[in-house]
Amino acid sequence: MKTFISNIIPKIKEYSKKLNVLTNFVDKYWILLNEEDNTKLVYIFRGNNELLISLNGIVNKGKWEYLGKDSLLIEKENQTFLFRHGFLDDNIFVLKVDGKNEYAFFMDEEVLLQNINKLEQLNSFLEKHYLLNNSIEEPKAISTSWNDKLNLHYNPTLKKFGYVGKDGNILIKHKYSKAYEFIDGVALVYITINYKDKYGFIMENGETKVPLIYDYAEEFSEGLAVVRKGDFFGYINKKGETIIDIIYDDAYSFKNGRALVKRKQFNVIYEFYIDKNGNKQNNQPVLG
Repeated sequence: MKTFISNIIPKIKEYSKKLNVLTNFVDKYWILLNEEDNTKLVYIFRGNNELLISLNGIVNKGKWEYLGKDSLLIEKENQTFLFRHGFLDDNIFVLKVDGKNEYAFFMDEEVLLQNINKLEQLNSFLEKHYLLNNSIEEPKAISTSWNDKLNLHYNPTLKKFGYVGKDGNILIKHKYSKAYEFIDGVALVYITINYKDKYGFIMENGETKVPLIYDYAEEFSEGLAVVRKGDFFGYINKKGETIIDIIYDDAYSFKNGRALVKRKQFNVIYEFYIDKNGNKQNNQPVLG
């Protein structure tokens, strides 16, 4: 799969559709950008996790799987590749190579973007469609029902997120690669260092509430937040204390006092619910 280095994707990521809503990309005809020759390579992600790859009309089969946490696994030609969410809209589907600043670019065949067969042309299209048409030279206030003082704001010059007041004054400096709205006095943020994201939480005065030491994190739900260190997930409280050990292969936010987790033992993935003390609710294998 041909991949390219691109600086435009991090700039427009806030406009992307979600990867976990599978209908956003499943059962569409995605043409892989390839600058080297005139071959037409089409990827079709089927709803049954089958991947159809058509090279000039000759079809080969592979597999794909959404792993959660904006990760996509693709298996083809006896090789397995891990990708992260790059960007997704009705025209463009971009996957980021895990651990690298490289991207695979797909175009929707039904939309058929005319005269776009070079990375430079595609970057120009994305910049014109998103950055120029969505200029935020003036502070872009995103109103929130729970906080009318701090508004999330992206600075296109610094390429960073921060927070401004209703008057446009900067209240928290633009220093985050991505930031989220404040909920109950804390906001999830992350910074990118050497192409790796580090997540944590800040308070409304801009001070760090939970250090940015996690490889992934989600917003707090029922007082606990999902975090990942390395390959494993667990839960912390708003003090940054580990409440449920970081031992799971996957984990989801708490709802109604319980959370779904997955753990692999002897090549079998067990899926079950836990309570806020980490006690198992039920247990059943879901994948061999």
